[in-house]
Amino acid sequence: MLFRSEPGEFLLGQAYKNQYDGNFLGDIPPELGNNASYGAFRILQQDVASFETLLDTTSQRFGLDRELVAAKLMGRWRNGVPLTLSPDTPDYKLSEGQINAFDYADSPSNPTYYDDHTGLRCPIGSHIRRMNPRSGMVMGQPYSRRLIRRAMPYGPEYRHGHDDPTVERGLIGYFICGDLEMQYEFMVGTWGNLDYSQAGIRGTRDPIFGAQPEQQGRFVIRINDTRDPIVLSDLPRWVTTRGSVYCLLPGIGGLRYLA
Repeated sequence: MLFRSEPGEFLLGQAYKNQYDGNFLGDIPPELGNNASYGAFRILQQDVASFETLLDTTSQRFGLDRELVAAKLMGRWRNGVPLTLSPDTPDYKLSEGQINAFDYADSPSNPTYYDDHTGLRCPIGSHIRRMNPRSGMVMGQPYSRRLIRRAMPYGPEYRHGHDDPTVERGLIGYFICGDLEMQYEFMVGTWGNLDYSQAGIRGTRDPIFGAQPEQQGRFVIRINDTRDPIVLSDLPRWVTTRGSVYCLLPGIGGLRYLA
């Protein structure tokens, strides 16, 4: 692993102090709360047809491969290969664990990684980079907000050009942490939907799940040729929350206490 998390980032209890200087048990009895976690459960409707249409129009307008446009927005190719490891093709053989073991900058702790501080390989504003800047400093202190994320799709698979626009589909996500406000809510609200002054994300929101303004969202793509950076200025809102609930996940001791 390139980095490690302290137990307090995900587990509650007096023995687990996190970087926000607390354990956040509140009024929860220690017998129930020790070794428990918080979870944000969300049902996220996705406008897949609109996303695919933007890929078509952007590809035609700027002469880019539509799958490269999709990868730039997300920060990964559709098969999960990170752009920072393979910026030109998804056909890259990942070693075990490498799908998440990468970084955006060369550092003393990660001396072998390509320094992509300008976002040439993976745009600074891409979804995975905004939500986890790793050792990069664009969205704040490195490794400062951590989540354990598990998700699954719902609805039928989208068929490009042969789809019923009335069919709903999206993602069911579960986001686990030790502090909903400082981890989950901060990442969604601040990193995902607030404007920052840094080059590459100035005047933008997360391109995938961001609540884009009425005048449409912006996204910057740097291309390794003589062109100026490409600015997409017509990003619609693709993700709408259909349901959400905050949960407490007891540990084994908490389950015994409830029983």
